[in-house]
Amino acid sequence: MCGCNQVLIQCNHINCPSSAPMLKELEAHISTGQADDLVVQDFVQEYGDQVLSSPPNKGFNRLAVLLPGIAFVLGLGLVSLVIMQWRKQIPVAAQARRELQAKVSPDAMARARDLANRETED
Repeated sequence: MCGCNQVLIQCNHINCPSSAPMLKELEAHISTGQADDLVVQDFVQEYGDQVLSSPPNKGFNRLAVLLPGIAFVLGLGLVSLVIMQWRKQIPVAAQARRELQAKVSPDAMARARDLANRETED
């Protein structure tokens, strides 16, 4: 409650304004023999959900817990789709290259190679 984000009995702040009164209240509840669940409920009613060491699994808190997993699965699916699209494009590019080579006559290819060889020799 004091902002240190530690469990009540582990709060090590000197003169902590929250832990000392809350520890006294906890001791009073324990001395009366109340069940642990009732003590927790009393603290939640008095101080709110922020008194719990972990948020309750309901409402927005449940969404906050599930969201990273959902984002991971969606991201993995997106990466899989992109990879599948890339794999489909490779045969299409190879087919286009074969078609282009079929359209170009062998004489034109030989002239282009001779021209390229002459330019590299110079």
